[in-house]
Amino acid sequence: MNDSTYRAKKFYQDKNVVDQYEQIRFKNWYGRMAHQTETSALELVVSRYFDEPGKVLDVPCGTGRLFPVMLKQGMQVVGGDISQEMLKIARVRYADEPNVSFEVCDAEKMVFGDNTFDYLTSYRFMSHLPQEIRGRVLGEMVRVTRKILVINYHVATLSPLYVFNRIFRRWTCSPYPMTLPELRKELAAYRNIEVLEIRKLSWYERSSVLAVLRKRA
Repeated sequence: MNDSTYRAKKFYQDKNVVDQYEQIRFKNWYGRMAHQTETSALELVVSRYFDEPGKVLDVPCGTGRLFPVMLKQGMQVVGGDISQEMLKIARVRYADEPNVSFEVCDAEKMVFGDNTFDYLTSYRFMSHLPQEIRGRVLGEMVRVTRKILVINYHVATLSPLYVFNRIFRRWTCSPYPMTLPELRKELAAYRNIEVLEIRKLSWYERSSVLAVLRKRA
């Protein structure tokens, strides 16, 4: 498989997949639990590191499920996603929210200028990318952000939840897993960012972490 055709790039543009995504995220017990865990972790990090209201890029934003975290902090949120089907749902959901806008974009080559955003958030994305593409995407994320980036990664552990996901959810969970030391090494290669924190989402979800990065001046 060529890196440019990694499966997730097409998978989440399929309408049937998007419809199922909404059901999984908000209807079944596992989806609701995961959503709550991710929301709580993001709330903590945003309150700690987003030091003043500003403009946030959430990429890929999907259907905008994490927007409320930023909106509660007075942020202006821009949702970026390559999937038109995801954005259709998100636009309806936030049709009456003046502090939300959307942009179709490919994270490998974003349409935004340098330092367009004060902050950036990204969930459930990097684990779907081959290493070369992951590096390209991180470079773009840093380029368009002025201050703080919060990026979700999945790391290989022996936690029960990780083992469950590897057995029953296979590639949809983390087709390109790495260890925590490998993640630290990968991030350290970028001289224009400072790693402020790598935080586990919760005491039981130890395979999912948030990397909090500060762009160097």
